[in-house]
Amino acid sequence: MKRFISITLFIILAGMIAGCVRPASGTTVKLPTQSGQTNPVSTQSALMKEIIAGTQTAMAMASSGTQAVMPTPLPGVTSIPGTQAVGFGTSTPVYASPTPKIASATQYPTLTPGPPPVVEPTYISGSAGNAVPEFIITKVVQDWTVTIQTTTNYPANNTFTVRMGPYGSLGVNGVIVGFTNSGRGGIFTATYNIPEALRGSEQIHIRMEGENSFFSYNWFYNNSTN
Repeated sequence: MKRFISITLFIILAGMIAGCVRPASGTTVKLPTQSGQTNPVSTQSALMKEIIAGTQTAMAMASSGTQAVMPTPLPGVTSIPGTQAVGFGTSTPVYASPTPKIASATQYPTLTPGPPPVVEPTYISGSAGNAVPEFIITKVVQDWTVTIQTTTNYPANNTFTVRMGPYGSLGVNGVIVGFTNSGRGGIFTATYNIPEALRGSEQIHIRMEGENSFFSYNWFYNNSTN
């Protein structure tokens, strides 16, 4: 008797489960609506099947090592300007950095080819310095020019060869940067270009070699003065 009841319950439950399961076919089941019309309930459509099939094919190609073919862009769709398409297997795109600003080169005095220039003195009235003929440094433009001023008793009518050299050399055999005739002598100023070979030096010697073995020298810091 118990076996009969168990079998009966099993048959009833099986019938209920079968009634709840929708057919797995591709047919369309129509359900009634309130207005008496029917709404089609579609199972898996043919389009969806094609999409799933294509996806599975692409996955299979990727796993097998076959190169995947990128889909053709849709008609009317263009790439966005300024962008770069990246395909499978390509490296990460490198974007251009802003163009660096290049500092303009320092404009040094133009030295004309040929012999050093003749530098005309500018005379100053009055008296300066002691009895020993010498000159002092009055102005420096770093790596550019240096201005000197002679003292009261500087020799007249003497043509001086002006040289510059490394500090400690006293200007001996230095680079010739100009020629200056003392004219009436006494106090005068003159400005000379610092040669390219000495640009960047911390200290520089300057020397004035005159006729009759007369000479004088001094040195200066290669820093701009006020």
